[in-house]
Amino acid sequence: MKESLSRRRLLQQAAVGGSIAWTVPIISSALTPVAAATGSACTVSMGGWNSFTFTGVGSTTTLTRTYGAGGGAIDITDAYLTGDIFDISVGGTSCGQTSAAPNLGRFVWTNNANTAYADARWSSGRFYMAAGTHTITITTIISPWGSGGGFWRDGNCV
Repeated sequence: MKESLSRRRLLQQAAVGGSIAWTVPIISSALTPVAAATGSACTVSMGGWNSFTFTGVGSTTTLTRTYGAGGGAIDITDAYLTGDIFDISVGGTSCGQTSAAPNLGRFVWTNNANTAYADARWSSGRFYMAAGTHTITITTIISPWGSGGGFWRDGNCV
């Protein structure tokens, strides 16, 4: 589910400075999509963006990430051409998908992670993690161009 326009504007304003601090709730030991987030809040200090590539539907990128005692969050965004959507799983269990995004053709393009994450034309999502080490898999479920790339970043609750 895409965030509201006012939240998008806040994301765009915050993204200008690079590192972003957020207040986020922690749910359980698995990733939880932002749309379903409830519970106690924490402040998450996000790290820098990391890139990944995929070669079509079914392609996977696997990350092993460790979060401190307060948990954390991971952001995932499509980039380059619009229209790709990802399923996020932890330990083999699907925890949600990045937002729906239209395929707007080859003339809508960005290689800037902050731009893609803050713009509803690219699929993106924030997922929350509880404390511990988790195997996170990003699986491409829609890829109108047959291949592409995206970005991820994460951080701990502070």
